[in-house]
Amino acid sequence: MTKAVISIDYVNSSEWTSKQREAVTNALTEELTPLQNIRFEFYRGDSLQIVCGEPHKALALAVVLKTSVNKLTETKSVKKIEADIRISIGIGDETLQKKLVGQSTGTAYQFSGRRLDTMKAEQRLLCITTAKAEFNAEFEVSTQFFEEITRRWSTASAEAVYFSLKGYKEVPLSKLLNIG
Repeated sequence: MTKAVISIDYVNSSEWTSKQREAVTNALTEELTPLQNIRFEFYRGDSLQIVCGEPHKALALAVVLKTSVNKLTETKSVKKIEADIRISIGIGDETLQKKLVGQSTGTAYQFSGRRLDTMKAEQRLLCITTAKAEFNAEFEVSTQFFEEITRRWSTASAEAVYFSLKGYKEVPLSKLLNIG
C-alpha cells in the first residue's frame, strides 16, 4: 500500500533556546495528535518522522506543520521567522509496519530519509521524492518555488497562511489577527 513518510528536521535548532525547541515540539504535536491515519515519532530531540496513510494529503499536512512552526515567536514584536523546519516527503510503500515508526521500513521511508540527509547541504527546506523520475523533476521545480515564497515570510505571513489553511475566511481571519 502506498504511503507518504514525512521526515522533519528542526533548522539550526542548536541555536534555539530550550523554550523555542519545546514550543516547536508542542506545536507539531498539537497538529498531529488529532489526525486520523497518521503515526508519528520524535527522535534525537530535533527530528520527527510521520507516516501518512493518505499520500495525497502529505503536502498539505507539511505546509500546515511548517506554518505552525514559522508563526511561533518568543516576543510578539519579532517579525522575522525564528524557527523553521526542513521537510522531506517520500512517497512509496511500507513493507514492514511496526508499532514504532522508526522500526518500520519501505521505499517511502528510504526516499524521505535519504533526501532529508542531502537537504541541509543544498539549503533546501521542502522536497518530495517518489520512484518516478519525471514526478521528482516536477516536484523539484514546485518545491523550489514554494521555498522562494516562504523564505520571505514574516511570522505574520506564516500565521495568516496557517489560519487560512485551517479554514478561516478573510473577515474572521482579519479579526483573529487584529488587522482590520
